[in-house]
Amino acid sequence: MESLLNAVEAVPGGGELTVTTAAAGCGLVLQLSDTGEGIAAANLGHVFEPFFPTKSDGSGIGLARVHRIVQDHGAEFDIESALE
Repeated sequence: MESLLNAVEAVPGGGELTVTTAAAGCGLVLQLSDTGEGIAAANLGHVFEPFFPTKSDGSGIGLARVHRIVQDHGAEFDIESALE
């Protein structure tokens, strides 16, 4: 899963990645959280745009692709982040 790989790569040199799930009405909430440095507030509105990388060696395609797949299945994908 592209989002899991992004989360793991966001925690350079170790750290913690947490995956939780919960029932929500007739759906499911999947939450990924990591102890990485975060995403700048100015970039949050752009992370789902193709070719907008958040990593220095990234292509910017991963999150855009995951977002599209999630939307195509009638679900939502949101990001909350703050720089540490």
